[in-house]
Amino acid sequence: MKKVLLSLLTLMTALTISTTSYAENQGISPAKSNDIQELLDLVLTDALVETWVNGFMQAYGGAASAGRPAEEKEKIAMIMETVKAVITDEFPNLKKQYIPIYDEYYTHDEIKQLLSFYKKPIGKKSIKLLPVITQRGMELGKRWGASLVPKMTADLQKKGIMLERQ
Repeated sequence: MKKVLLSLLTLMTALTISTTSYAENQGISPAKSNDIQELLDLVLTDALVETWVNGFMQAYGGAASAGRPAEEKEKIAMIMETVKAVITDEFPNLKKQYIPIYDEYYTHDEIKQLLSFYKKPIGKKSIKLLPVITQRGMELGKRWGASLVPKMTADLQKKGIMLERQ
């Protein structure tokens, strides 16, 4: 429980770091910075953020509360709701931190081309489907990972490493 709480508090702290004038401090032109911000606003939608947050909540919340007394489960649920609220509220600050990353890998002209693509019907469809594809991919990854556990366990046992069941 303490490890989960510490991990969640660390995540919340990392997400609340101030990013005021982040792009300006990186030497990015205001025009390019604005275009990157517009691109991020198009691509990193609220629906995608919700998909990420819900995936995080399922992964950590379920594991943290499994086998715990009702009182602890209530606390974990409150922690998870707080985490969800903070991540959702602070996500615009994280978006700002993407600006220098996009600046590093794309020219201003390429950013404009991406903006043009995402404003076309196929680009809009891609944006609309990204949360669905992300969710399906997370579900697929979870099933795939679970299917590998017996093989990993057997390989570890051959090496003399015995895992405790939780």
